[in-house]
Formats: sequence, C-alpha cells, structure tokens
Amino acid sequence: MSFITRAVVANSRGIAAPTLLTGRTQLSRALFSTTPHHQKGPIEATKDTLKAADRLVSDAAVKGIEKGEAATNKLKHTVGSAAKKAERETEDVAKKTSRKASDVADEAAEKAEEYSGKA
Repeated sequence: MSFITRAVVANSRGIAAPTLLTGRTQLSRALFSTTPHHQKGPIEATKDTLKAADRLVSDAAVKGIEKGEAATNKLKHTVGSAAKKAERETEDVAKKTSRKASDVADEAAEKAEEYSGKA
C-alpha cells in the first residue's frame, strides 16, 4: 500500500467535526446553524402537560355529559310511557265508573217507579 493510500485510510477513520470552544461549552460545528433551534423550557413543557391533562379531563367530562343525556332521555321515555299507560288506565276506570253509575241510576229510577206505583 502506498503512503498516500495509507494516509487517506487512516484519516478517514478518525474524521471528526471541528469544534468551537466557547467559554465552558463546546459546540460542534456540524450542529451549529444560523436558524434558531427550538427548545422547550420548563414553562412550555409544563404548559403542554397541563394542556394534555385538560384535554383528557374535558373529553371525560363530555363523555359523562353524553351518558347523562342518554340516561335522561331513556328515563323520560320510560316515565312518559308509564304516564301514558296510567292515563289510559284512569280513562278506562272513569268509563267503567260512569257506566256503573249510570246502571245504578237506572236501577234506582226503576225502583222509585216501582215503589211509587205501590203507594
């Protein structure tokens, strides 16, 4: 192997990005960019966490409300049908009572005629 080939192979194995020394920190040139790198601070991270928790609670509340509305509608339907049934039964009883009262009145009239004829 020639000297140039050996030097290229040796250098290609250990190629590292040049670094910049700034105070106590060391920045890699490969990571350095002119565009700002968006890093979330503790406040933004906390806000995101709270937003996620709020969303979770809100979704659970909406599901609870929907279940409550469904139960209310079912209860209204049940009570409504029970009320209609009770109303029909009341009407039936009223009709029977009216018929019975009419029969008793007719009987009383017949008895009254019968007794008045004897007197």
